[in-house]
Amino acid sequence: MGSASTKLTEEEIAQLADLTKFDRKEIEKMFKAVMKGNETGFINGEQFAQFINQLGVSDDFIAQILFGVFDQDGDGLVDFKELLVTLSVFVLGTGPPANKIKLIFRVYDINEDGYIYKNEMLKIFNAIFRIKGQVKKAKPKDKESILCLDTHGFQSVEDVVDFIFKKTDANRDEKISLEEFSNACLADKSFMDMMNFFKSTS
Repeated sequence: MGSASTKLTEEEIAQLADLTKFDRKEIEKMFKAVMKGNETGFINGEQFAQFINQLGVSDDFIAQILFGVFDQDGDGLVDFKELLVTLSVFVLGTGPPANKIKLIFRVYDINEDGYIYKNEMLKIFNAIFRIKGQVKKAKPKDKESILCLDTHGFQSVEDVVDFIFKKTDANRDEKISLEEFSNACLADKSFMDMMNFFKSTS
């Protein structure tokens, strides 16, 4: 967590635009959505969940998982810069590919032990299928989510997870290391896009 502010200066907007590649309009829109009524300048887990809800997803489990990824120093708070920089890596691919791959890996490594297990991935994709069902029921006027809700033609959560493990678990030890995950992503960008929890434009 860095320094926080309850409003953005012109200089800060310019710096964030240069750092993240989001344009001024996008930055101001997200700042308003996240920081409205926030007098501390920092975002806690509940406020982050509200932000995710504005993006079209009301799922407490997913909000908790994503907040842990965005809260990179683990202090329970995220400032706007931290939020925007992390989001830009997910969506715009700013920085080297390794940065994006590590963030995606952290989403699925729920217990943070450096490996992804089938039970962890099952929990994530169960939530994705659940959210996808919510979106299908949403009214046309509802905002489109920037979260990637594509189930890629798979009919069940188990099918998705089996496919992922066959593709990534090179030594067949029933867990995926960061190295294995990275190798699979670098070898096949479409696979990295599939695993990315956010719709990527890079």
